[in-house]
Amino acid sequence: MGWSLAEPTLAANELAFNNTTHSPTKRIRISQESQPHLGDFDANVLGFIDAIQTKQTAAEYYGYNQQNDASFSGAFNLLSNTSHLFLVDAADGLSLFVVHDRPQDSGWGRASMQVDLLGDDADLLVMDDSPQYDRYIAQDSTFLIQHGWGTCCTDGFALGALENDWQTLLQFTQAPIGLQSWQAFADSNTTPIDLELAVHQRVRLDWVEDAETIPEPSTLIGLMVLGIVGLLTRKH
Repeated sequence: MGWSLAEPTLAANELAFNNTTHSPTKRIRISQESQPHLGDFDANVLGFIDAIQTKQTAAEYYGYNQQNDASFSGAFNLLSNTSHLFLVDAADGLSLFVVHDRPQDSGWGRASMQVDLLGDDADLLVMDDSPQYDRYIAQDSTFLIQHGWGTCCTDGFALGALENDWQTLLQFTQAPIGLQSWQAFADSNTTPIDLELAVHQRVRLDWVEDAETIPEPSTLIGLMVLGIVGLLTRKH
């Protein structure tokens, strides 16, 4: 008399599927209200992005005035006439990046934005360009930023470090000049999320839980019991 292994039983598979918990991880959700100041973000979720990972600080990743004079020089392929929105998980924490246009294209531009940070405090870690050329006003957790750039350059900023259960609301407070699109990126190699480039039509970024399915401990015990019964068959 001996024992041999058999295929898992249907009951064991069903137990594993039906008795699961979710180990939450955080992802960044992108939403935009359908009309200016309507606030219907939950009904207008556009998608999710992950932060770009780097061992550099936020300022080092931005690379202001490095390879490109008075411009963004980071490892990100910028697009002409586009306002880029992405997040970077850097050595000094998670930061929100906004970069307008790309260096050395044929266009210049202007943009005025308001960023409201909820549930957290942060600072401007990068200013492209400095307050000598552009305007930055910080009132508690509201940031009013006005940029103007030439054909040589980009403009933008990095805001961080973002912690806790933060949310950000971003909007253009005046019709931009020299920008034809507004896009949110996970990185420069994946398809971006298109945003409506309309005055006062706010975009919300927030943390949400992204579930990973993991069996509960009781499920594992049940699988062991069923495994003894269902996976082993007696043969003579």
